[in-house]
Amino acid sequence: QASQISLGLFMTTKTLIYLADLTHRGVVLSSNVFPLSIGLIAAYLIDKRPGSVEVELFKYPEDLSAALEKRQPDLMAFANYSWNFHISYEYSRVIKRLWPNIPIVFGGPNYGLEKDEIADFWNKYALIDFYIIREGEEAFVQLLDNLTNFSMDASSLKATRTPLSNCHYLETGEIISGPDLPRLTLEDIPSPYLMGLMDKFFDESLGPMIHTTRGCPFSCAFCTEGSPYYNIVEQRMETLGDELHYIAQRVKGPLDLYISDANFGMFKQDVEKAGLLVEMQKKYGYPRYIHVSTGKNQKERVIEIAQMLDGAVSMAASLQSTDPTVLKNVARSNISIVKLTAVGKLANKVEAGTYSEIILGLPGDSFLSHQQSLRDCVSANFDNIRMYQLIMLPQTELNTLASRQKFEVKSKHRVMPRSFGRYSLAGQSFVAVESEEIMVENSTLPFGDYILSRELDL
Repeated sequence: QASQISLGLFMTTKTLIYLADLTHRGVVLSSNVFPLSIGLIAAYLIDKRPGSVEVELFKYPEDLSAALEKRQPDLMAFANYSWNFHISYEYSRVIKRLWPNIPIVFGGPNYGLEKDEIADFWNKYALIDFYIIREGEEAFVQLLDNLTNFSMDASSLKATRTPLSNCHYLETGEIISGPDLPRLTLEDIPSPYLMGLMDKFFDESLGPMIHTTRGCPFSCAFCTEGSPYYNIVEQRMETLGDELHYIAQRVKGPLDLYISDANFGMFKQDVEKAGLLVEMQKKYGYPRYIHVSTGKNQKERVIEIAQMLDGAVSMAASLQSTDPTVLKNVARSNISIVKLTAVGKLANKVEAGTYSEIILGLPGDSFLSHQQSLRDCVSANFDNIRMYQLIMLPQTELNTLASRQKFEVKSKHRVMPRSFGRYSLAGQSFVAVESEEIMVENSTLPFGDYILSRELDL
C-alpha cells in the first residue's frame, strides 16, 4: 500500500517551468508591456499537456530571482530580444553556476539567420542548451517531450544528436538543427489572458499587449518578418472579444493597449476587430490609446478604423524612404507620394492622427535622398515624422555577410537607452548591459554625410 501511494505521488508530480521575458528596471522600464510571447507559449503548453506541467511567467528580474531562490524549476526559458538578451544570459550564467542541471532554453528573433551568424552566436553563448527559432509554441512542446524522455537531462538528449523541430543546439562543437515546423493556426493557441496566466502583470507600470494577426505579407530586408516563413498572415477572432473584456476589467495603469500586429487595419477582418474595441471604449473607457503598426496598404480602411476609434489609434505611413533605389534594395514598395499626400489630407480632415517613419542609412541612401524623404513626409502633412537609424538586426536580410559586403556597410555599437542595470540572484551580483549595432556608413552614405543627416534629423 505504501509503494502504491509513493507511485501515485510520483505520477502526479508536474514539471515546473519558468518562462521569463525580462525588462531592465532603471528610472523607467526598458520594456513596459505584458510578456505576450511567453504567455502564448505557456497557454499552448498547458493546453497540449494538461495536468503535467506547472508554468510561471516572469517580467521583473527581482521576481525571477525570488522564485529561483525559493524553488528551482525543471526547465528555465528566456524570450530573447535585443533589449533583454544580456540580462537573460547573465541570469543563465548564475543559474548554471548554482544549479548546473537546469536546462536553459532561449527563443526569439535576436538570433542569426545564416550559418556564420549562428556559429558566431554559439561560440559566444555556449551556456544555452537549446535555442528555439521561428514560432515557438509547438516547438517548445516537442522539446519538453524530448527532455522528459531523458528525465530533463539536457546533456543526455543532446548526446543523441536528435534533430529537434524549430530548434538548434550545440553538441561537441557541432550545431544540430531540426526541420521547420509548419505555421500554426492562431485559433489553436488559447488566450493566456483568459487562462489567468497574465493576471500578475496587471500593475501600474505595464501595458497589456495582444495579437490579432501573426505574419506580414511584405518582404522588407531590414525586418525579421520579411522572410518567406512569415509571409502568410494568420488571423484570430474567436476569443478576441472575451479577451478584451477581461483586460478592460483589470487594467490598472495607463489606459493604453498594445497590439503586436504588423499591419493593423489593412485586412477586412480588422474593421470587425475595431468594432470590438469601440465597444470596450463605450463600456469601460478603455483603451484610450492603442499602440499598433497600421497597414502599409489599404490606407482608406486604416483611416476608417482610426475614425471609428475616435483618435485612439494613429495612421502610420512607415515609408522608411521615398527613394526608388533604396526601396528596391530593401525589397519594399510604398504607395505613391501623390496618393500618400491625398491620404494624409483625408486623415487630417477626419481628425485621425498620422505619423510617418524614416530609416537613415538603408542601402542606396544618401544625404540628398534622406533630405528628400523628409521633405516628402512634410509635404504629406503628417502630424509626426519619426526618424530612426538602421539597426543591424539579427534574422534580417540586411544583416547577412553578403548584404554587408555588397553595400559596404560599416557600423558602430551603442548602449541601448534604459537597457542596463545591476541585479542579484542568490547573493551573486551581476551587471547586464544591452547594446545595438548601428549602420554609420555604406557605399552611398559616407560617415560625414551620416553625421550631417543625424544633425538634420535632430
